[in-house]
Amino acid sequence: MKKVLIATLYGADPVLLAITRLGADRIVLLVDEKPDEVQREALEKVKKTLGNVVPIKTVKTSNYDIVEIATKVVGLIDSKATDEEIHVNITSGRKTKAMGVLFGVYARHDYVTKIS
Repeated sequence: MKKVLIATLYGADPVLLAITRLGADRIVLLVDEKPDEVQREALEKVKKTLGNVVPIKTVKTSNYDIVEIATKVVGLIDSKATDEEIHVNITSGRKTKAMGVLFGVYARHDYVTKIS
């Protein structure tokens, strides 16, 4: 099975650690609609480090609209292929974004292998 990582992004280090430990075949990063300098640098670092090896998709989300974040996560999970297992990482990013991701994951818990 192919492994897909859906992760919040603010700093690059927690995301890079999750990617390398998981051995992801595809990565979806949830970034702010208007990212600040730290998040832009982290995104560039992740793309520069692994962008040539693993496909990386970014999805822009609100910082504080938990329902909108959960809806986008549900959409991402629903669009997965049948031969993919979903892993979610919420260690990087704002707590409100992590809560929205968790609510979306809980709504589709049958399709998610692991949350970290």
